[in-house]
Amino acid sequence: MSDPVVFNRRDFLKLAGVGAAAALSGCAERPTERLIPYLIAPNDIVPGVPYWYASTCRECPAGCGVLVKTREGRAIKVEGNPAHPLGQGALCARGQASLQGLYNPDRIATPLAKEAGAWRAIGWDEALKRAAEKLGQAVRDQHGVALITEHAPGSFERLVADWALAAKGTRLVYEPFAFESVREANRRTFGIAALPSYDVGRARMVISFGADFLETFGAPVDQARGFAAMRARPESGFFVAVEPRLSLTGANADQWIAARPGGEMALALGMAHVILAEGLGSGDTSMHEAVAPYDPEAVEKQTEVPADTVRALARRFAKSRPSLAVAGGVATQSEQSVALVAAVNLLNQVAGNIGDTVRFDRTLNFDAVAPFHEVQRLIETMAAGKIDVAVVHGANPVYAAPAWAGFTAAFDKVQYRISLSGMMDETTDRCDLVLPSLHALETQGDVESVAGVHSILQSSMKPVPAFDARPAGDTLIALARAAGFGSFPATGPNTSRPSGSPSTSASAAVSPGPRSGIARSRAAGCGRWRRRPSSSGTGRRRSRRRPSRGAAA
Repeated sequence: MSDPVVFNRRDFLKLAGVGAAAALSGCAERPTERLIPYLIAPNDIVPGVPYWYASTCRECPAGCGVLVKTREGRAIKVEGNPAHPLGQGALCARGQASLQGLYNPDRIATPLAKEAGAWRAIGWDEALKRAAEKLGQAVRDQHGVALITEHAPGSFERLVADWALAAKGTRLVYEPFAFESVREANRRTFGIAALPSYDVGRARMVISFGADFLETFGAPVDQARGFAAMRARPESGFFVAVEPRLSLTGANADQWIAARPGGEMALALGMAHVILAEGLGSGDTSMHEAVAPYDPEAVEKQTEVPADTVRALARRFAKSRPSLAVAGGVATQSEQSVALVAAVNLLNQVAGNIGDTVRFDRTLNFDAVAPFHEVQRLIETMAAGKIDVAVVHGANPVYAAPAWAGFTAAFDKVQYRISLSGMMDETTDRCDLVLPSLHALETQGDVESVAGVHSILQSSMKPVPAFDARPAGDTLIALARAAGFGSFPATGPNTSRPSGSPSTSASAAVSPGPRSGIARSRAAGCGRWRRRPSSSGTGRRRSRRRPSRGAAA
């Protein structure tokens, strides 16, 4: 047994005093800090009066119009733009949460270089020099260069194409939700490899074959508004969800049909068989032979959906004109996904919905998105060691690509990997150099997410001072100029304003209130914006202050 530790009275009091002082130090009052928005306020900014900036949401490829509310030069709220053809004033949860990404403390604050397996902060000059040396050597030696980007239709996407062409490299636009099956089926049936627009609000009956159009499929905000409009009518359209798992979209259905997984195609063809056999359709009736094997009894054996239910669905679908059938989501993740969408196209055709509720004049712009076989081709090229430098922006294929594809192992074989991401995601973590990009609310550009709809993307505020980031377009141009390939201007189409207050020009700011001073210019084309002139001629309206107490009314 060890000897006990003995303290004399004086030492004990000393230790007790130190412990009490340490405990009380945590309770001490912190020094007062005052947050002063402006030392010298700009002439066109009134403290306390919010200003709204029209921009475009980049949280998903749909590209809904937004209005960003700012106070004293800081974005504080994002709302839908009622004058924008997409969303028409509505905004999903991801768009509302875009401010969380803007002020996220986990954003990369400065360029980073990986040394001995650890990240080290470096300056922009050194970072650009390192990247340009690697890129220039790869271009001069005609070794492989790969540029992997997110889906950002507009001027930035054209810049990416020109950059990859000048570097004689491979360009890959990666989008996890690429709707490949839908686009391929439309190419085979209609000759248009595109994702059509679905007019849910016009339909009197909607049947979804696995398409979660209220969640992630297509343009969810626009489709949700259409669904609400359909429900708001006095006759209230009827909605049927065919899916083995009850999704959020299926939970809003009037009837949920839990068909056997993989049996959606047979059900769609069975409905088309009934419509053609009973002469209920208003569309093409020359396809009866193609659906002859899919009588309701045969469909019941394949899908476990009663034959009477198949007949009832078909009759109601044909009589509820205009109707709408949509296929996508989990139902299009099998080997028969293209055949399923083609079967749903046939159902819409015989019901007379093509050109009515299924329209190809306002298709979602997925033209540049790479099909998965191109992703596999790039994986094979990287695995063979034929890519010396890879540049990644906005895409996270290490996380999103299926594990069986082997993207991670192939990406690790690239000699030098550069990321332009503003967050340390899985793909960025495997890179050698990080050149952080600005958030969408801090940068400028344009978006054409829907054919014929051109939307502006503008900075609603100066870049957050805590993060030393740059626009991705400017970074690509700086790399090309330093590496000595291509002919690019000194500033790119995605340039932000690094200094000064956000633009308050007539085409940019809306003040005060989300509905004032903004209108869509129909003469200039769908989705282009102009300022509605104010009565004062200055393009701005000031809020009227209440008279002070005791003042004359």
